Amino acid sequence: MDYIPKETLKKRFYSLPDRLQDVILSEDTAGVIRKAANFADVEEQAGTIAILTGRVLMGFLHPDEFKDALKEELNIDERTALQVSEMIRSQVFDLVEAELRKLYPPKIKTPTVTSKGFLNVDKKEEKKEDKDDAFKMRFMKTELDKEADLTKSKKDDEIEKGEIERKDIEDKNQVINHMNN
Repeated sequence: MDYIPKETLKKRFYSLPDRLQDVILSEDTAGVIRKAANFADVEEQAGTIAILTGRVLMGFLHPDEFKDALKEELNIDERTALQVSEMIRSQVFDLVEAELRKLYPPKIKTPTVTSKGFLNVDKKEEKKEDKDDAFKMRFMKTELDKEADLTKSKKDDEIEKGEIERKDIEDKNQVINHMNN
């Protein structure tokens, strides 16, 4: 478990809404943690459960990561970690759900199911990128066309003056046309 300096914890605690501060210091929360430790048969590690619970309530550990943190720190199996996390979630975190949402704004997930009426976000982003790329390509082509016209105009002037051979210009124009396609 990563160390969080006491000063950082103190600053964060006092910046929290009163409701979260109350839940962190609540005897009811301590009772739920003791009950969860007894359930998991890790009474001697109730302090670790309290620290992890506090980290969720203070914004240092995302609620979605709570179960995995319990499993790792307590060295318990997946099922027990799930049961302990659900016990604490239902009796502690759910009491301050609105406050926790402010600490942990929802993550936008990409839909995995595509069916009629649903858009796959990745494809939508891909289409946007394709449109951006197409616009850039059209812009570049327009710029190249302008440059080619300007170059051709200059070359025509030079041909009239007899400074350049027509064959050299035709070769260069083929290269420019190839780049545009």
